[in-house]
Amino acid sequence: SPPGTAGWSTSWSRRSGPWSPASPAGRWSWPSRPPASPTRTTTADAEGPLLTPPDPAAWGPAQRRLGADEVGRNWHQWRQQTAEVRFTDSGSGPGHPGIAHALAEAADYLTTPPPAGRVRSGPAGEDARTVRADGPGWSLVARTDDIAFLLLDDEPGEVLPVGRGKELPGLLEGLDRLARDQG
Repeated sequence: SPPGTAGWSTSWSRRSGPWSPASPAGRWSWPSRPPASPTRTTTADAEGPLLTPPDPAAWGPAQRRLGADEVGRNWHQWRQQTAEVRFTDSGSGPGHPGIAHALAEAADYLTTPPPAGRVRSGPAGEDARTVRADGPGWSLVARTDDIAFLLLDDEPGEVLPVGRGKELPGLLEGLDRLARDQG
């Protein structure tokens, strides 16, 4: 596994029933339905769209970031879907190469801070914070007192849960500190 990822708890097993009708393999699809198609906005002074939203039929960085924002806004609903997921700590690190890569890059942010805005943090109630981080090809959304979810460009529309393990709490606390220092 990549350096710095040995203590992640990211394997999961199904106890009973599918996690989502669209994805019985332990993943969730986002969005459940695509947003309405954008309409062209024109004025007498400008032709063409003034502001064009991301294409809902495509998957790319914009949709991935929007998906992660949506998971963060509706944390409790997304977290409730993982009630059937049992995370195991195999000690072998993330089994999914995309998860391993994203977590390693997020951990690198603690020693080499990214540009401002790539890591954000906000209150999540009680003593917890919601942490959002983006990197090339990945978006992470997590609560400092709970698990994380990853969205990857290589896994269009999928929301991948990441268990706390031994290293995730430290990573999330570090990202939260970084976001507050940059903000």
